[in-house]
Amino acid sequence: MQDPEVIEEGFRALETERESDYGRIDVFGRDSEANHVILEPKRMRVGPDAVDQLQRYVNDYRERGYENVRGMLVSPSVTDSAQERLEDKGFEHMELEPETMAPQRTSSLDEFE
Repeated sequence: MQDPEVIEEGFRALETERESDYGRIDVFGRDSEANHVILEPKRMRVGPDAVDQLQRYVNDYRERGYENVRGMLVSPSVTDSAQERLEDKGFEHMELEPETMAPQRTSSLDEFE
């Protein structure tokens, strides 16, 4: 949300935790060509289950009449089977390390004294 161009040039994050019939979409936005983009960020390597989750969100919005909906997983890596499933469904994967997704706050024990 703080630096949406990390995803791609022209990307605008419109909403976080957007409701769908299948749960909350982490990030809902638009790209530079006015396509709707559903982002599913993960902090670790993901498998096919994450692709299936993304598919449910994309299907839900297509059924609601949204056109040109892109689905994108954002994670450090994906398994081979997840990559195959992403390609089969026409979804994308952006390789991004967690520290790039959201700054991590570090604290010391001195803060708790």
